[in-house]
Amino acid sequence: MNSKHYRRIIAFVIDLILISIIVKMLEKFIPIKIEYNRFNLYGIEFINSFSFKFIILFFYLLIFDYANKGITIGKKIMTISVVKEDNQEMSKKELIKRTFFKSISFFFLPLSVLIFLLKKITLQDEILKTKIT
Repeated sequence: MNSKHYRRIIAFVIDLILISIIVKMLEKFIPIKIEYNRFNLYGIEFINSFSFKFIILFFYLLIFDYANKGITIGKKIMTISVVKEDNQEMSKKELIKRTFFKSISFFFLPLSVLIFLLKKITLQDEILKTKIT
Protein backbone atom coordinates (compact mmCIF):
# COMPACT_ATOMS: atom_id res chain seq x y z
CA MET A 1 0.00 0.00 0.00
CA ASN A 2 1.26 3.47 -0.79
CA SER A 3 0.96 6.58 1.37
CA LYS A 4 -2.23 7.67 -0.43
CA HIS A 5 -4.00 4.52 0.77
CA TYR A 6 -2.80 5.07 4.34
CA ARG A 7 -3.97 8.69 4.24
CA ARG A 8 -7.35 7.51 2.96
CA ILE A 9 -7.68 5.00 5.83
CA ILE A 10 -6.74 7.67 8.39
CA ALA A 11 -9.24 10.11 6.83
CA PHE A 12 -11.93 7.42 7.10
CA VAL A 13 -11.12 6.84 10.78
CA ILE A 14 -11.20 10.60 11.47
CA ASP A 15 -14.64 10.84 9.85
CA LEU A 16 -15.92 7.85 11.86
CA ILE A 17 -14.71 9.47 15.08
CA LEU A 18 -16.45 12.74 14.17
CA ILE A 19 -19.66 10.91 13.30
CA SER A 20 -19.48 9.06 16.63
CA ILE A 21 -19.09 12.37 18.48
CA ILE A 22 -22.09 13.83 16.62
CA VAL A 23 -24.17 10.75 17.48
CA LYS A 24 -23.17 10.93 21.17
CA MET A 25 -24.07 14.62 21.32
CA LEU A 26 -27.44 14.02 19.64
CA GLU A 27 -28.23 11.08 21.96
CA LYS A 28 -28.43 13.55 24.83
CA PHE A 29 -31.32 15.35 23.15
CA ILE A 30 -33.15 12.83 20.97
CA PRO A 31 -33.53 9.05 21.00
CA ILE A 32 -31.10 7.69 18.39
CA LYS A 33 -32.28 4.10 18.81
CA ILE A 34 -35.95 3.16 18.94
CA GLU A 35 -36.93 -0.28 20.20
CA TYR A 36 -40.10 -1.58 18.62
CA ASN A 37 -40.19 -5.21 19.69
CA ARG A 38 -38.74 -7.40 22.45
CA PHE A 39 -39.10 -11.12 22.68
CA ASN A 40 -37.55 -14.02 24.51
CA LEU A 41 -36.57 -17.21 22.71
CA TYR A 42 -35.18 -20.12 24.71
CA GLY A 43 -34.02 -17.78 27.46
CA ILE A 44 -32.31 -15.32 25.11
CA GLU A 45 -33.77 -11.84 24.89
CA PHE A 46 -33.96 -10.34 21.40
CA ILE A 47 -34.59 -6.67 20.73
CA ASN A 48 -35.71 -5.34 17.37
CA SER A 49 -34.78 -1.71 17.00
CA PHE A 50 -34.11 1.02 14.51
CA SER A 51 -31.10 3.29 14.83
CA PHE A 52 -30.79 6.75 13.36
CA LYS A 53 -27.00 6.39 13.30
CA PHE A 54 -27.03 5.39 9.64
CA ILE A 55 -29.17 8.42 8.76
CA ILE A 56 -26.73 10.69 10.61
CA LEU A 57 -23.83 9.05 8.75
CA PHE A 58 -25.64 9.49 5.42
CA PHE A 59 -26.27 13.20 6.03
CA TYR A 60 -22.66 13.77 7.18
CA LEU A 61 -21.43 12.23 3.94
CA LEU A 62 -24.07 13.96 1.82
CA ILE A 63 -23.30 17.41 3.22
CA PHE A 64 -19.59 17.09 2.54
CA ASP A 65 -19.96 15.29 -0.77
CA TYR A 66 -22.50 17.77 -2.12
CA ALA A 67 -21.38 21.04 -0.57
CA ASN A 68 -17.63 20.45 -0.40
CA LYS A 69 -16.85 18.48 -3.59
CA GLY A 70 -16.50 15.17 -1.77
CA ILE A 71 -13.98 16.45 0.76
CA THR A 72 -14.96 15.40 4.29
CA ILE A 73 -13.18 16.75 7.36
CA GLY A 74 -11.02 13.62 7.42
CA LYS A 75 -10.01 14.10 3.77
CA LYS A 76 -9.32 17.79 4.39
CA ILE A 77 -7.01 16.98 7.32
CA MET A 78 -5.22 14.29 5.29
CA THR A 79 -5.08 16.56 2.18
CA ILE A 80 -6.79 14.16 -0.21
CA SER A 81 -9.68 14.71 -2.60
CA VAL A 82 -11.95 12.80 -4.98
CA VAL A 83 -11.83 13.20 -8.76
CA LYS A 84 -12.90 11.18 -11.78
CA GLU A 85 -10.34 8.76 -13.20
CA ASP A 86 -9.58 11.33 -15.94
CA ASN A 87 -8.79 13.90 -13.17
CA GLN A 88 -11.92 15.98 -13.90
CA GLU A 89 -14.06 17.34 -11.08
CA MET A 90 -17.21 15.41 -10.30
CA SER A 91 -20.65 16.88 -10.93
CA LYS A 92 -23.13 17.33 -8.07
CA LYS A 93 -25.14 14.40 -9.43
CA GLU A 94 -22.05 12.16 -9.43
CA LEU A 95 -21.20 13.24 -5.89
CA ILE A 96 -24.71 12.31 -4.69
CA LYS A 97 -24.42 8.91 -6.39
CA ARG A 98 -21.05 8.46 -4.69
CA THR A 99 -22.65 9.22 -1.32
CA PHE A 100 -25.31 6.60 -2.00
CA PHE A 101 -22.77 3.88 -2.85
CA LYS A 102 -20.52 4.90 0.02
CA SER A 103 -23.49 4.54 2.38
CA ILE A 104 -24.19 1.05 1.02
CA SER A 105 -20.56 0.16 1.75
CA PHE A 106 -21.18 0.91 5.42
CA PHE A 107 -23.82 -1.82 5.58
CA PHE A 108 -21.15 -4.30 4.54
CA LEU A 109 -18.23 -2.60 6.30
CA PRO A 110 -16.09 -5.67 7.06
CA LEU A 111 -16.42 -6.84 3.46
CA SER A 112 -15.84 -3.32 2.12
CA VAL A 113 -12.66 -2.95 4.16
CA LEU A 114 -11.39 -6.36 3.03
CA ILE A 115 -11.99 -5.49 -0.64
CA PHE A 116 -10.22 -2.15 -0.16
CA LEU A 117 -7.22 -3.82 1.45
CA LEU A 118 -7.01 -6.46 -1.31
CA LYS A 119 -7.93 -4.43 -4.41
CA LYS A 120 -6.97 -0.92 -3.20
CA ILE A 121 -10.32 0.44 -4.41
CA THR A 122 -13.72 1.09 -2.85
CA LEU A 123 -17.19 0.21 -4.13
CA GLN A 124 -18.00 3.84 -4.93
CA ASP A 125 -14.71 4.36 -6.79
CA GLU A 126 -15.18 1.19 -8.82
CA ILE A 127 -18.77 1.97 -9.84
CA LEU A 128 -18.35 5.69 -10.51
CA LYS A 129 -14.79 5.50 -11.90
CA THR A 130 -13.34 7.89 -9.35
CA LYS A 131 -10.07 8.04 -7.48
CA ILE A 132 -8.45 9.75 -4.54
CA THR A 133 -5.72 12.30 -5.23
